Amino acid sequence: MKVLQIGGYPPPIGGTSVHIQRFHLYLLDHGVESRVIDYLGYGKPNRDRAVVHLPRGLAQKLITLIRVSRQTTADTIVHFQVSGMGRFKWAAPLLLALFRRQPKVISIRSGLFIGDMDSRLGRAYLRWLLHHIRKVISVNVEIADYLAGIGIAADKLAVIPGFIPQQPDPALVPKTLAQLDHDKTRVLTSGYLEAYYNFDVLIDCIPHLDSTRYHVVFAFYGDIDPDYERHILARLAAFENVTILRDQPPDVFVSVLAASDIYVRTTRADGDSNAVREALGLGTTVFATDCVQRPDGCALFSHKDAKTLLALFSEGVTPANQHTGTAQVSNADRVFDLYKMLVS
Repeated sequence: MKVLQIGGYPPPIGGTSVHIQRFHLYLLDHGVESRVIDYLGYGKPNRDRAVVHLPRGLAQKLITLIRVSRQTTADTIVHFQVSGMGRFKWAAPLLLALFRRQPKVISIRSGLFIGDMDSRLGRAYLRWLLHHIRKVISVNVEIADYLAGIGIAADKLAVIPGFIPQQPDPALVPKTLAQLDHDKTRVLTSGYLEAYYNFDVLIDCIPHLDSTRYHVVFAFYGDIDPDYERHILARLAAFENVTILRDQPPDVFVSVLAASDIYVRTTRADGDSNAVREALGLGTTVFATDCVQRPDGCALFSHKDAKTLLALFSEGVTPANQHTGTAQVSNADRVFDLYKMLVS
């Protein structure tokens, strides 16, 4: 079997790019001839010859894409891994033309996807685009239901959360966190410094939490809205029981997650958060907004009301080292089975 993934590849760090990297390694471990086109690409050292980082210039990007497409055999599965439709909707017609011979799969991972595409023109574009793709993977039920509602055939759709677990390493936890008193409750949140991550709802709770008992960690990575960044950092500067981490590698983040007592997902919209599933699997308590259907084991709160989140803190938390993890099965096997059906 041969697979070509097209999407972002770390760095920069993001849910989709981390998933692509993990899935690439999974495919290699399963004897698949796996390659990746990293559209973010520019200027990265090419440590893995199977990962093609696209250059900066449009002409160079096009030349590289044409070269890779000519090297891609007709039996290769081309898998578009996208968050929403942001950049992809502009590149999709070209990619469909270049890889017209190959069976194509698309994964849609962003909770903003529906809002971004829900217009008359957007729906028409989606119907045209997905007509040329064999399988459409959505990471949650909400996206799949939306696509079915605009006329995408049910047998083309599959709901498969993009979760591939990674083992933590306690030695990777930053010293500032590793040296905290063991009787402190460690609270972790993470995401882009963009407004839909809605960090204010957690920040509003901090003054009401005993600073001698709680330490709150904000792990920021990926895209940044400069105005929102200034707003959030200014608010966090008022608290001594807060640590800020920036652009940590995935192995460091999952190790911090394993050492945390509570993971808080504050988003106003969501796909299917890898961090939520990782936290559940590691035995970390999860507080998550009710903006989408969450995995079993999450305690839910309203993204509009900090009081509903604060109420969850008041209910008490079992220390992380006493938690029993909730089984979170890697979904890479399900995608692999889907591939087998396409080439059988």
